[in-house]
Amino acid sequence: MSGVVALVALAAAGAIGIRRLVQLKRRASTTTEPDPVTPEAADRSVVIVDNGGRPFIVRLSYKRRIATVYRTRWGEDLWKCSSSEVLLSFRYRRAFVGVDPRERKLEAEAKQAKNKGSPAATAAADATVTDAAAPASPRKYWWFGGTSVLLDLGQRRYVFIGLVIYAFTAYDDIVDYVGTMGNSHVTYPYAVGKKNTYMMIERTYVPNHIVQICK
Repeated sequence: MSGVVALVALAAAGAIGIRRLVQLKRRASTTTEPDPVTPEAADRSVVIVDNGGRPFIVRLSYKRRIATVYRTRWGEDLWKCSSSEVLLSFRYRRAFVGVDPRERKLEAEAKQAKNKGSPAATAAADATVTDAAAPASPRKYWWFGGTSVLLDLGQRRYVFIGLVIYAFTAYDDIVDYVGTMGNSHVTYPYAVGKKNTYMMIERTYVPNHIVQICK
């Protein structure tokens, strides 16, 4: 019986989420879209990965707090995007980049080694820096540097940019975002809130206390 109640509650939550998504789109349509972030002006560029494909690239300007989504074209240089189409630009409060846990671990180790001050460690740490328009080199995997983006628009409104682009209203404040890379270059991004964990592909959420039990 408890399982049925949980399913009904989840369905109700999904219906609320759809209504809020429609409301957010209506509000967004009345606002002025900011000027796009050009490749030259980007502080960071994130190539979106979907099942090995790269449908979008997101240019982030930290100073302006603007994110611009470009539709990529087959065969072009992703970092220049000279022929790509600008789809959308967003003003954001905070930008989360979905980085795989393996890359997070390497970055943490490199930063720790850099703090020790040895020249070799410093060079290794510099090679993992991802806050740049073009990727740092060398990289262990081609998809290092992030595979999706989550934008915090404020008031618990968020925009996910991955295999699709959609907006939603969260039930609590999101504090972390992870872009786990699976087999066949399929990403499984999720956002961690203070009370819930949100699965971006499944477009649903699970209370954190249940996630802890499943671990």
